[in-house]
Amino acid sequence: NLTEFQEWLDRYAEACRQNDARPARDLFAEDVEYVTRPFRESWHGRDRVLTEWEETPEEHAGFECTCDAIAFNEDTNAGAAHWWASYPNYETQEYDSAFLIWFDGSGRCRRFVEYFVGRTDPGA
Repeated sequence: NLTEFQEWLDRYAEACRQNDARPARDLFAEDVEYVTRPFRESWHGRDRVLTEWEETPEEHAGFECTCDAIAFNEDTNAGAAHWWASYPNYETQEYDSAFLIWFDGSGRCRRFVEYFVGRTDPGA
């Protein structure tokens, strides 16, 4: 349901803020497919996702984010969410994203797809 989906998103966002894969481990199914950009090769498997997660911790200093559930379909066990993130050490410092996330029967993400756009005007 939408409430449980938001709880999952809150845990995901907190793990991102910490830039620590350990709290994220229980969020993903062992055989998860994680797509960071459309039409880009996806990451396969929880271990790969967690390795990529911690690859460049220095780039994430000062990172902040919000994540809000938009919809959840109980028939497909999938949800959509809006993500906003600020990366002070990136050239483009703010991003908006749409997340599409499918879950297995135990509440772990089995497929994660992100579509993002960078904000060039911080007031946008």
